[in-house]
Amino acid sequence: DFIKPLLDYIILQLKEEDFIIYLINRYARRISNFEVIKKPVEDIVNQKEDKDIKGIPLMNNKELDFHKDLCLYLYDNEIDFNYSEKIGNAEVDFKMPQCNEAPYIIEAKIYKGENDLDRIKDGTKQLKDYMDRMGTGYGCIFIYSQTDDYFIADESLDKGGIQLVTAYIGDKSPSKRSKTGKTIKVELGQ
Repeated sequence: DFIKPLLDYIILQLKEEDFIIYLINRYARRISNFEVIKKPVEDIVNQKEDKDIKGIPLMNNKELDFHKDLCLYLYDNEIDFNYSEKIGNAEVDFKMPQCNEAPYIIEAKIYKGENDLDRIKDGTKQLKDYMDRMGTGYGCIFIYSQTDDYFIADESLDKGGIQLVTAYIGDKSPSKRSKTGKTIKVELGQ
């Protein structure tokens, strides 16, 4: 009985974007350490990527399955959000309205290996464009990584108000993962 009012007070004192990034990091740890997606990860990650007539990747089931899981997590933690909201010709993955402030935006990408580095970089550019259009100074690039690689944010992400969060979705248990994965610096796409 004593702890709940104390926790409520602490949460109110945090900036909303700090609380959201706390929850996103908590989600990343959960998905990295426990089986949360019912469909086998290999099936999700190895699905063929559909492209439109210009060759641009379309949202497909593999990303959609991960998005649905993140949606459920946000909902379970009482975070209001809009999913796949149209902005001009583009679509924001997650947009969370904040009290009297511009929204917090999350752009999620799947990383299977070095061939996806440009996709991640393009995702940071896409996120920054959404942030600029909506007049917000905060956003998150969320990487679902199938590798043991370690991602760090380049200074350009920090200056752009973009936080980097990675969740491991490979098939190894936490104790069997390599501690020798490559360190990959993620920078803001141009």
